[in-house]
This record gives sequence, C-alpha cells and structure tokens, in this order.
Amino acid sequence: MKPTILTAADLARIPSHLSPMQAVGGLRMGCPFHGSDKQRSLVVYPDGRFVCYGCQEWGFTEERDQQFKADRQVYKSTNVHKGVSIPRLNLSEAACTPLDSKAIQTLARWQTSLPQAAEYLKSRAVPLDLAARYGLGFKPQGEALYLSEDGKKRFWDARVIAPHTNPQGEVVSLYSRAIVDSDYKHAHLQMPKGHFNSAVFKTKGEPLYICEGVFDALSLLAVGFKRVVAVFGLGGFRWDWIENETDIVLALDQDSAGQKAIPDFLIQAAQRGIRVSKVTPEEVGFKKDLNEALQANCLHLRPEPSTVAAAAPKIIPPDAPPEGLSPEHWLNFVGLCKQVKDTGDYSDKELYSLPTFAIGSDAGVLWQAAGFDFESMSFLPDRVVLNRPGSPLTITRLYLRPSGVLPDH
Repeated sequence: MKPTILTAADLARIPSHLSPMQAVGGLRMGCPFHGSDKQRSLVVYPDGRFVCYGCQEWGFTEERDQQFKADRQVYKSTNVHKGVSIPRLNLSEAACTPLDSKAIQTLARWQTSLPQAAEYLKSRAVPLDLAARYGLGFKPQGEALYLSEDGKKRFWDARVIAPHTNPQGEVVSLYSRAIVDSDYKHAHLQMPKGHFNSAVFKTKGEPLYICEGVFDALSLLAVGFKRVVAVFGLGGFRWDWIENETDIVLALDQDSAGQKAIPDFLIQAAQRGIRVSKVTPEEVGFKKDLNEALQANCLHLRPEPSTVAAAAPKIIPPDAPPEGLSPEHWLNFVGLCKQVKDTGDYSDKELYSLPTFAIGSDAGVLWQAAGFDFESMSFLPDRVVLNRPGSPLTITRLYLRPSGVLPDH
C-alpha cells in the first residue's frame, strides 16, 4: 500500500475541537481520512511521517513529500564499523533490494556477537542456537544501527538484530530490538520492509503461520513449527511472494492493532483461494502474544503429526466424552457426527476437532454447532449456516482454528 500525502486540504477537514495539538513525540490531531470526531488518533512525527492509530492510514506530510522529490541521493559511507550505511529512499517504492556487501559484512559481525545477548534471549525463552540458526545478531552498546544521509548515527543502545529477507533468502533490511530501557524498543532500517524468515515461502508441507514480531515467530519455531514468518505489520504482507499457498494461520497479538488489518487480509486471501484461520486466546493461554505464552509455558500450539492430519474419522464411543467436556454437549456432537453427510470440501479436522479448552472456540464445526438448536446445516464455501426458525446462525469458516486431536468416530 502506497503512503498517503497529508495536504492542507486534508487538515482543513479536521473538526476544530480536534485541531493539531503538540504532544510528546509529535503533533496529534483528528484524522481527516476516517472522519474521527472523538479523539486525536492521527500523529505527525517530527520527521514528517504520520500514522492514524484509528484507521491505520499512514504516509507523509506535503512538505516531507516535496523534500523527497527534490532530493533523492544515495548516501554511501566508508565507515562500516559504526553502523549500516543506507540510502535515502522514497518509501512509496515497495521494491525490496538486497543490502549491499558492506551492510552484509556488518550484519555478519553482529551475528558473531550474538552470544553477548544470551541472557536476554533466555529471558524470552528463545534458545541461543535457534536464534543463531535464523540469522539473529547483537549490536553492542556504542555502535550505531545505521547512518542516515544527513550523517546522523541512529540507535546507539545495545540491540538484538534480525534480518528482513525475501523468498530467495537475501537480506533486504534489518529489524532491531533494544535489550535495555529505550524510548524506541523496535527500530528498522529506513528501507522497504521484507519479512523475517521469508525463505519458507518456497517450502510446503504445513500451513503458513504469520506473526507480527520476530520473537513470536521464534516462539513457534522453538516448539517445532517450520513455516513461520514475521511481517512487521499485517498490512505490509507481501502477497506477491505467495506461491500456491492453501492455508494461512494468523498468529497475531491478541490485543493488537494488527487485528484491524484482518478484514482486508481476508479479502486478499479469498481472491487467491487461500483458507485463513487464526490462533485463539486459548491456544496462547490467554496471554498477550505467543512469546509471552512461551515464557509462561502455556503455549499450547504444536505442529500436528502427519498421521493425525491424514487420519480418517472412526466411530465415536457415545459414552466416553473426554474429561472436562459437557456430557450433554458430547451427545449432541456424537449425533451430529452420525447425521451429517454432505460437507463439501471441509476437512476432517475442520469438522471433528474437539476443543482444547472447555470454552470451545478452537473446536471444529460440529462441536460448535452441537451447542445450538437448529433444523439443518448448510456447508457453504466460506461458512456453515445453521438453519432454524427465525434468524439462522453462522459459523464462519475463515476463522475456524481447530487445534484438538481428531476424535474417534
């Protein structure tokens, strides 16, 4: 998505009671793009960037845009030991260009320093050897993360470094996370973003798991998943890198603004025939994100053994509900399993999976349906409709995230 330019005409549309007000970090105001009338959700930062934290519109001020058009020079530094040299780019140009050899040399040096971050990685429950295997590094205190065109060195504090890559495995940018208190915990090079671990776009064998951050992705990799990427903002997902994908699982923060980008993501996925599900609060032990769940030893997600994924359903014992599940709900479930025949292309997992937790939001279609009274079920490509007098009920297929073991029936 190309950035939006914030013009004088846009500013004129802001209600007077939400006019620009100076605040810590930038200028806050109402958003003219989604017509906010209750809060100053749009922030203009000192460097000319703006973001609306209500509708996620982003871009640059008119003055910043004019500056870019007037001055597009590539900065080259010979001082590679004090940070990665980067060009000033127009961020509306989405092409991800591999970093030059000097930048790669700097990254390689930081990667050899990764053991210095061992204690921090341990606090995040991420094994040092796993982090090293996926290209993480450590930038010591006193070295700059990068040099900008104006010669200013940025981010001197100690940081863990992770590469943005493209599907060919080439490094196209860098992400950094401060390991001590910092005004900016997260920082990237000022370049078009790739994804962390993008090489998995070229592999197949299990669903593609999409996380928002590197440590969430490492958390899934730590428990055995292979096809995991971190996207640094769901709205920036590179659909042009997708090849014959069939299933995507969104493993986003449970309270994240990234949830707001899901509707647009689903539209893009539907256009490509990709089925999307998402990790449930139960699967992360009701923690904020995957890494927090890993640290608390309550990350319940695990790769499914191929034998389970390929198993055909058997006969369910009508008198043996698993421990913790309602016997009445179980009997309704058993009855549906015996009655339902025409289910289209729904998989056994989608149909028969049991809930990991009693709440059941991570269960398959039939377990969810067993909690309602209805006359018949209609299996549509994107949803299941429970037909009953009055208004029908809908179970949306895009959000099914069955993670239980297939029951016997």
